[in-house]
Amino acid sequence: MINLFNFKWKEAMKNGYKLITMRKVLIYQQQKKGSIYQRSTLMASSIIFKTLPKN
Repeated sequence: MINLFNFKWKEAMKNGYKLITMRKVLIYQQQKKGSIYQRSTLMASSIIFKTLPKN
């Protein structure tokens, strides 16, 4: 279990720069189309709220 964790951790460290760059790209994309993203999340939350049973 510990060996597996160490292996996973080393792999994560190796791929860390990739993850950071991917995250930067994702954040940039979200900022670029932030209004669309916010609108879609608002729509989704309102739909979920509507589908919830009213007590």
